[in-house]
Amino acid sequence: MARNKELAASRKEARKRKKIIKLLNFDYTLLFIVVFILAFGLVMLYSTSAYASSLKFGNSVYYLKKQLTAACLGFVGMFFLTKIDYRRWGALVWPIYMISVFFVC
Repeated sequence: MARNKELAASRKEARKRKKIIKLLNFDYTLLFIVVFILAFGLVMLYSTSAYASSLKFGNSVYYLKKQLTAACLGFVGMFFLTKIDYRRWGALVWPIYMISVFFVC
């Protein structure tokens, strides 16, 4: 009985160490740069489109809201895609490439 408790505790510690290692291996610098560029782009979008969108839609933040919604969806997608090991995408390289070449253009 005591042996089972020791094994469970050691497994729990191993899982905790694995989580900490994953958090330390994340590239926070890249995330900061992406967030900074996104924020700068949103400010530039608002400053250039506020007058036109207020005339066209009666709302000066219309384009900003649309872009912010798309950015949030992108970050949610990025969060889920970072949970998948990049080596698993190897089998899908050519189909994704063909989709991007033929359907996006």
